[in-house]
Amino acid sequence: MLSLAIADSGILHLSSLAGSLPAEWIVGLQILEWFLWVAVPIFAIVLFVKLLKTKQESHKLGVTFPSPHTHIWHEPKQRDGSINTQIIADVLVKNLTDNPLGLSSVRLIKPRIEGPLLHGWALIKERNSPYSSTTMGTGTKISPNDSNPVNLHVIIGASLGLTELGKESIEVILGLIDEDGYETKVKTKFNIQ
Repeated sequence: MLSLAIADSGILHLSSLAGSLPAEWIVGLQILEWFLWVAVPIFAIVLFVKLLKTKQESHKLGVTFPSPHTHIWHEPKQRDGSINTQIIADVLVKNLTDNPLGLSSVRLIKPRIEGPLLHGWALIKERNSPYSSTTMGTGTKISPNDSNPVNLHVIIGASLGLTELGKESIEVILGLIDEDGYETKVKTKFNIQ
């Protein structure tokens, strides 16, 4: 964009010298100026959107829920009297790309809770091991075109008070974020405990 501004400022300067340039040149410079200010930015935006979509599509994850009993929404009272919201889900994540892919975090999208995110981990079950770990902690990744069990765990320093209202379940949307920063939305019902 800087080059556009420099080129355009030069064109504006040249077109202000109308007395020393032929009329055909002034019209040509005005057409070039229009092209630089309108057509080039539109082309750049279209190209950027196309590249963005291509990159997003190359980092897709498939997420399934093996059992509805493994999605828990819990609002425990803390020692200081405050109430946190704990959201836990066991999911099966499939890497739909041709490269190993790690998961960096998980966040609550819906319902909105006004409070700090205290914890947002995506723990990947390691192959041939009883352990699960984060990509950032041990470098555990999901192999290309493979599936791994993943434990999603979110803690928020606030509550909606659903336990007190006597609700039994709630529809939740979580954002599962891979190591490249792309988010896959996961929607399901959680049991309130």
